[in-house]
Amino acid sequence: MKLSYVKIHQKYIMIKTTGGAMKKIALIMVFITGIFFVNSMGKEVKNSDNPAKGTFDFKLQKVWSIDSAGKDVFAEINMIKVSDDNYMYVHDRKNKRYYIYDSNGKFIKGFGKKGEGPGEIKWIQQAPFFLKNNKILVADMDKISYFSKHGNFIKSIKNNHMQKRPVVFLDENIFVSAPLLQLDIEKKSSKIVKYNLKTKKIKEIAEFPVFKGGVARKKGSVIALAIGGLTPMMIIGYHNNLLYYGMNNFYTIHISNMEAGKIATFSLDRKPQKISDADIRNKFKDTRIPEDMLDMIVKSMPRKLTYFSRIEVHNNLIYVFRSYLERKNKQQIDIFSLKGDYLYRAFIKVDKGLTIDANPFIKDGHLYLVLEDEEGEVSITKYKIELPLK
Repeated sequence: MKLSYVKIHQKYIMIKTTGGAMKKIALIMVFITGIFFVNSMGKEVKNSDNPAKGTFDFKLQKVWSIDSAGKDVFAEINMIKVSDDNYMYVHDRKNKRYYIYDSNGKFIKGFGKKGEGPGEIKWIQQAPFFLKNNKILVADMDKISYFSKHGNFIKSIKNNHMQKRPVVFLDENIFVSAPLLQLDIEKKSSKIVKYNLKTKKIKEIAEFPVFKGGVARKKGSVIALAIGGLTPMMIIGYHNNLLYYGMNNFYTIHISNMEAGKIATFSLDRKPQKISDADIRNKFKDTRIPEDMLDMIVKSMPRKLTYFSRIEVHNNLIYVFRSYLERKNKQQIDIFSLKGDYLYRAFIKVDKGLTIDANPFIKDGHLYLVLEDEEGEVSITKYKIELPLK
């Protein structure tokens, strides 16, 4: 059997086939939708799409901008994180490297090499990374690799990314997992769990039914794909020992303390944005997916945009980032109180001719944006911003 990942802009295809007389087995990428089953009941706040305090302006002030890492010119930045001492860490998917910068945007070093040996990353084009306890944790397909804050390899611990996909690390050995892939195609539900890499103990946080759209089957081959902004996904945020989570095809977010279960829920009544067959097909105009299989995929996809792509907490307010199907020069953020009251509608806006490529990153009164201009040149820009206090 051969498992291959084919990148298509910001979408991914998984194909697994078997040959000869062997029984044909397909690995299907499935996504999650539906209503959560949680035993404990919490307060629910229902909001109209009308923020109590109106629109908020972040008042962006540019600090610096960079477009390279030493001799490497940025190609496709898909993740930025900033440590408590203001070091910036960047993953360039196309360059297959992780980069480190100081607080002034000065390049320090790059690390990461494709491979299966110590300190090497098998899934280097896709592997997300996390910062915890002055370490960089890279979530590879079959292990978690640990590096020092300076990019020096420390160790690795086995972990099956397809079964236990890290979303949030609580410490360097315990993470919250919400699988995007469902290996058992007969299984009707999936779970958010807390997993301990050392003890192998698992604590269930929530369970929900799965959605099996976005899949095409033909002669033992399976093509399964996700479209950012369209495919329902589990979105999870974490702050001060609380999880904020929800399926983004409903604008409902749950708050859990992970020990006693759900403690609150809030929702926003927003009119869905409809998506046509042409909108979906346009996402695959440069691909080589067989037309009959593409028809199956398009037919099975939702016909409305998902509501959000990220959940964060800043200054005791909950930031919910709006989903988009196409890259734009703005990012809407809905801002809620810790009780779930809808307070502000805010926008991050950049100049015309620029698009925001990756999720914006906010930390300590600063905003980090991955921008692409009309010539396809990619840069990272740091801004000083104002944040609402309450």
